[in-house]
Amino acid sequence: METVIGSLGCKAQGAALGCVGVDVIEMGEAFRVAGGFVVKHGNGMTTQHITDRHRDRTQDEQQADKPSHDEIIISGHGGDSVAPTHSHTLHDSNCSALLHVTSFLSMNTRVFGFSRAVLRWYRAHGRHGLPWQRDRDPYRIWVSEIMLQQTQVATVIPYYERFILRFPDIARLACAPIDAVLDHWTGLGYYARARNLHQAAKVIQHDHGGVFPDTFEAVIALPGIGRSSAGAILSFAYHRRHPVLDGNVRRVLARYFAIQGDPGQVTTQEALWDQLNAVLPKTGVRAADFNQAMMDLGALLCTRARPRCAKCPLAGGCEGYASGAPERLPLRRPRRARPARQLTMLILVDPAGRVLLERRPAKGIWGGLWSFPECPMGVDPKARCREVFGVASRPLAPLPPIRHGFTHFTLTIHPQLLRISRSAGARISSDSLDWIAPGVAPRRGLATPVKRLLKQLDSVL
Repeated sequence: METVIGSLGCKAQGAALGCVGVDVIEMGEAFRVAGGFVVKHGNGMTTQHITDRHRDRTQDEQQADKPSHDEIIISGHGGDSVAPTHSHTLHDSNCSALLHVTSFLSMNTRVFGFSRAVLRWYRAHGRHGLPWQRDRDPYRIWVSEIMLQQTQVATVIPYYERFILRFPDIARLACAPIDAVLDHWTGLGYYARARNLHQAAKVIQHDHGGVFPDTFEAVIALPGIGRSSAGAILSFAYHRRHPVLDGNVRRVLARYFAIQGDPGQVTTQEALWDQLNAVLPKTGVRAADFNQAMMDLGALLCTRARPRCAKCPLAGGCEGYASGAPERLPLRRPRRARPARQLTMLILVDPAGRVLLERRPAKGIWGGLWSFPECPMGVDPKARCREVFGVASRPLAPLPPIRHGFTHFTLTIHPQLLRISRSAGARISSDSLDWIAPGVAPRRGLATPVKRLLKQLDSVL
């Protein structure tokens, strides 16, 4: 957009319009300004037309003894948001009028240049050698996308490679026991992802003939897959034009376009999706590169703290950078102190040195994993053992407490050893209970603190 302010005769007006090289039309009456008028870039009246209008109006004003001063605004298409970029001056051919011109970059221009800048940066600086980028296998891309939910790339890579080695395709994953799947997920956290991945593999095997679906409706219907993950899989595997809005992309968009509001709110999310769709390239291949580029940009430069704006290809148009405090966006809810919880873990030990594990319920923390039986704080461990398992026990020296952090709370575990007899151990049996030797790695999913305790017990018992 060009704002031209000054004392304009026909020559000066034509010079200004010729300089910016646009056609103009006159805007409605509501946009008139004192002593002048406002015009808008678009289809319709040409420079000569507006010059004629100016001449006619100037003659009328001269007869009424009014000054002939006009303000002309040459803007982008109706409704475009604008941002200032630079200023310059113009003179008419006789140097009789001094014009001050402030240039603005329309939102259409900002959007058009956005994807080009991001893709150019990605070609030179993006991540191109990640294990799941070696081919366009939708199964491997799917596994990586699920693992990458709320988990950083560097953490995911060794888990991904081990998982693919054990479960190289959908058929192997679908027929594997859940314990084997959880075993290969142990330590990655958010175990519902693994259970959903396993269940989705069964659905694909049964409903799609073992072939990963290639439509958005079919993909998003699978357990554990949302809008962004579905878009990522279809974009990277099938080069379909779908946007990806993960945490890194949200941060880039919120800062560049100064999108206010809590990203957890629906209205803010929709604003982010709208802007993302506006900057997403029109072809599937370029959209796939763009999606990866945006995630890389957020992970490598537009980081949550201390963003490296000087190296960012979007810095020139970024409203967050222009504000001087890009890290303030996206808005975050005030941090609340995580509540602290405590519990006792009962470590039943039989004469052979084996310890008892039980499978946890599918829902809740460590859902579906194997752990030691629990005892609420303040309850006598011997009494709890008799109540739950119906056997007598003899307490041994407790192990040092273990602290474990979850997203919403911290947990302190007090491990209590209980010695039981051989006959008592024989009476404790069910599908959700199992006796194991601490020094033998069980092929099942274990909660992280349980793995730590088993290592300690191997040297204690």
